[in-house]
Amino acid sequence: ILAQAILAQTLAQSSRLASNNTAGPLAVIAMFVHRLIAVLVSIACTCGAATAEDVKQCTHALAGMPSDRIADTDTEEDHTSFLQMRSSRKGPLEKTTENAEEGTPLWSQSITAPAQNVASEDACLNDPASFDTTLDVAVPRAQTKYWNFTVPPMSSSTEDYSYAMEQAFVVLPSRCVLRLGLEPNVGDADRLINQWMGRIEELATAPKATTSSERDVILAHCACGWAIFAHGSGGFTYDNPRYSIMLAAAGYGVLAPDSFASSTGLRYKAPLKNLSSRLREANTRQQNLSFWCENNVYDPTSGCTAAMENQTSSPSYPLCYNSDPQAILSHTEDWRAFYERVFRLRQLELDYVVAHLPEYIRQAPKVFLVGESEGGMAAARYSNPELEKLLASGGRIILQWSCESNYYTSCSEDAGVGGL
Repeated sequence: ILAQAILAQTLAQSSRLASNNTAGPLAVIAMFVHRLIAVLVSIACTCGAATAEDVKQCTHALAGMPSDRIADTDTEEDHTSFLQMRSSRKGPLEKTTENAEEGTPLWSQSITAPAQNVASEDACLNDPASFDTTLDVAVPRAQTKYWNFTVPPMSSSTEDYSYAMEQAFVVLPSRCVLRLGLEPNVGDADRLINQWMGRIEELATAPKATTSSERDVILAHCACGWAIFAHGSGGFTYDNPRYSIMLAAAGYGVLAPDSFASSTGLRYKAPLKNLSSRLREANTRQQNLSFWCENNVYDPTSGCTAAMENQTSSPSYPLCYNSDPQAILSHTEDWRAFYERVFRLRQLELDYVVAHLPEYIRQAPKVFLVGESEGGMAAARYSNPELEKLLASGGRIILQWSCESNYYTSCSEDAGVGGL
């Protein structure tokens, strides 16, 4: 199908050139081959080393369940919705996707929805006092997929967000693995298993460092530096562990707070127990590597169902969500306030993390704040005087976040970096 489409486009252009006597048969063939190669290279660059077989291999001992049943809130539908909303900050737009001209790219199309409570475009909704109240969030009436929901008041005490640090993920470069005496259990896409991933509490199993002080000394010097990694809206899944493993392959230690670790909190995914040993078992056979798996860390039967979902069959959580364009455009002020609560959650979690950073990160030669997608938004916007001192040696790495005013920010000033 791909070749036929390219051939049709090539023949159409060649016929125009032929009318000017500028394209012979060889030129047409060359044009076709050049275009086909260009498209295939583009696909290869987009997909990397992941193949259908790689994804299929994710049916392994970690969960004993096919990967197509692994739930996640950060789905392909979310990415499509994001593309649809790229230009939606200023309210209803002219053209609907249903009536879009044929061939118009999805990201240049737009949608219409009745804007029922549009607030001032530059009125920030991030007053700390506003988070002490219940937030009502509405969705369009003429649909049955979603329903109105509420977000309860948020505690302002950082101690209530300690779970993010206490259940944080750690990814270690090979030199740290060797010095701690840990067994390697993950690796980059080159299929070399020489790094380690687990929950932070599992570092206590290191044979060569049985006390926290011994681990602090080793971890402060075995890595080139440390990255504090803020995962996306689906938790530490998909590209999040891949980015972390690639950072470890470059010599950096990674600490990734888990925003889904509180069963009584605003969002939750049940963890897989004994994560480091599960990963080691999954990666003992070369054909069964976990790098391209969607979910290596959470119980696959424990999805974080959004409170906006019209269902009663499973527990739901108010800060799990689907970025649905029609919902956001129908009640813009509600959703601007909602996404401010999402950032507030990440802000309070990071406040606790920064206040309780291990000494090996405080003593590291370089420290980076890294974030992906929702975590990229958090890493860009978050500012803490203590952390800024550490970031002076490294910096911020923002992944899959545009650093611009959009539906995720309630006002234009929230699109800055580091509070600037």
